[in-house]
Amino acid sequence: MIKRIGFLLLILTTTIGGTGCMGKSTEEKMLEYLEETYNEEFEIEFVNKGGGGLFSSSSSSENAVAHLKSNPDIVFTIRENKNKTSFNDSYLLARWGKELEDKLQLKASEHLPDNSEYRITLRATPDKYDSSMVNKSVDDFILHSDGDVTVTLVVAIKTNEKPSVSEYSEEIYHLYELIKDVSSKRYAVSVGFVDEKDDISNYMTNVFVNNIGWDNLNAKVYGVLNLNNTQNVSNYESVIDYFRQIEE
Repeated sequence: MIKRIGFLLLILTTTIGGTGCMGKSTEEKMLEYLEETYNEEFEIEFVNKGGGGLFSSSSSSENAVAHLKSNPDIVFTIRENKNKTSFNDSYLLARWGKELEDKLQLKASEHLPDNSEYRITLRATPDKYDSSMVNKSVDDFILHSDGDVTVTLVVAIKTNEKPSVSEYSEEIYHLYELIKDVSSKRYAVSVGFVDEKDDISNYMTNVFVNNIGWDNLNAKVYGVLNLNNTQNVSNYESVIDYFRQIEE
């Protein structure tokens, strides 16, 4: 099973800012900033020292992956800015994504195959939100942003062989319509057909912050099906056109 660290990519283009503090470790400052900003308790999962390592770059700023202590499924990124006195984070996007996931759970479950896993992510540019919106619901946020967000439903369908996509196409189409009805300008469904023996729970938990696609997952993936708002998906029969088999 892939270690959780292997999935993490700091998606730092969708973050908001805040003030740091001096005389403490970066991890301590990150936690203090998060807890003062959102009045919640958080845990840091992994800190990357700038200038090398897994997330190496020319910047010496430190960045990390964190989660809400009361709900480890709300996983997000936080980064120390170049001046090392402030931070950016994507907590609200992660929280709104989980809120939308919970809101759509009953409807989604009607169309999800048995033994499948799913997550919903929400992305927006930094100018669309800030910490003053902490009390807004996901619906309020989407309305406030005039729908200028990207909503993605990520589904792992467990199977023991190469799938007959036509058996799933109608249900996948219904899931696509469900996400389409969220009223965001951009929406997508990403389905991976994964061997039922492989445990990808960590991958799914970290889907908002990872950079691992279905093709590169450390698991047996039979194929991928991606739908989005730029395609002409008008009925379930057209869904199969977007399936791509992954060669062994």
